Amino acid sequence: MRRTELHLHHPAERPIETSAVLEVGGVLDAVGAYDLRSCVEEALRAQAHDLLLDLSRVVTVDLDGLVALDWCVDRAAQARARVTCGACSRPVRVALRDRGTPWASVV
Repeated sequence: MRRTELHLHHPAERPIETSAVLEVGGVLDAVGAYDLRSCVEEALRAQAHDLLLDLSRVVTVDLDGLVALDWCVDRAAQARARVTCGACSRPVRVALRDRGTPWASVV
C-alpha cells in the first residue's frame, strides 16, 4: 500500500494569504494524520483563511486519519479559518459516514 502523499499549494488565481489546497493521496493513517496536521499548520502559518482538502486520491483511511480530519476543522476554527472538502474518495466517504462525523454531511 502506498504511503500518504501530501501536496500543499496555493491557487494562482487567489493570493497566497487567503487560500490553500491540500491534496491528500494514498493511506491516511497515523503517519498520514501527522503529515496532514503539519500541512494544515504550515498553511495557517502562511495566513491561509480558506483550506480546501482534496481527498480524492486517498485509498484507505483509519481512525487516526478520521480524527485528523476533525482536528483540521477544529484547528482552522481556532485560527479563524475554514476547511472544506472539495473532493473525496469512496473509502473516505464510507468511513466518515460509518463514523457519523459532521464531515459526513459535507462529502
